Amino acid sequence: MPFSEDGSLAGTLPMSTYVDIVAHILKSNDLPAGTAELTQPSAAGARIIAKDGPGELPDTTLARIVGCLQKSGSAWRLVKASRPERVTPANQGAAVSPGAPLGDREFALMFVLTRLDKYAGFKMTATGALIGEGGANGINVTTVTPVTEKCE
Repeated sequence: MPFSEDGSLAGTLPMSTYVDIVAHILKSNDLPAGTAELTQPSAAGARIIAKDGPGELPDTTLARIVGCLQKSGSAWRLVKASRPERVTPANQGAAVSPGAPLGDREFALMFVLTRLDKYAGFKMTATGALIGEGGANGINVTTVTPVTEKCE
């Protein structure tokens, strides 16, 4: 922006104009004003949360969950699980603290290729694509890692 057939004008407006446009879009969508003036530096890492509060992560989002590993028939589940946390470049591959909080959710671990029998009852972290909004139908597992030997 601004538009030109060859793209040569893209990004040529002053930064303050782009900031004003973003502020206008946010205000037009009834998002509340922030506690500080919107600037390019203050916008870095900002989270925009809808009026009704944060919703569930959408289907197929790469997420991480912490919970207690439990076998149910031949399937595995994380019980007492945390709310899914989006995997970002900043937290991807980062170890989960033994003190990471549990929650009140339950997730089916789908397409697990790792043998998990020796980890039954452990506090575990699972990373993968959510199946259904908020992982309602489970998580398509890419990694499952033990956090602690007891699930507390």
